[in-house]
Amino acid sequence: MIFSASTVLSNSCELVQGCRSPAGGGRVMPGAMPFLHRWLGNPLFFFLAHRWFGVPSHDVYCGLRGFSRKFYGQLNMRCTGMEFAVEMIIKASLIKARIGEVPITLRPDGRANRKPHMRTFRDGWRTLCFLLLYGAKRLFSFNRSDGFRRDRNSNLFPRDRVHRHHMV
Repeated sequence: MIFSASTVLSNSCELVQGCRSPAGGGRVMPGAMPFLHRWLGNPLFFFLAHRWFGVPSHDVYCGLRGFSRKFYGQLNMRCTGMEFAVEMIIKASLIKARIGEVPITLRPDGRANRKPHMRTFRDGWRTLCFLLLYGAKRLFSFNRSDGFRRDRNSNLFPRDRVHRHHMV
């Protein structure tokens, strides 16, 4: 049985996100994702979002998401490019929303006459700038009492907030 986003949302998750990462139960088929995205970009941005903001999910760039209109209004989204996905998951994590993760399989795009929508370096640069600017308070704070500690009780280890839903 595969859990649908509506099923997970009705079970008290405020944000449900697909996960293409094998660490979260997903799969990426050969040829479905460029090498740099799969082995450098996505892992790097997941690591930064997890360490700096306590993001509990494994795939911060996956576009498959489910949420309510009310929840979206609470996030006060500002980004307009590919960094929009990272902004959503970071803001949801910072307000301590219950985040669900559903494993998905990414397959190669069968459309041959279309340019890729991602622009690797531009989108990566914009995401890195967003992370650095949004996390400046946490990065450059001398007072670590703002929740940016490295012990198991801090929000860097939000193990109780991620809700993974796997096939049965």
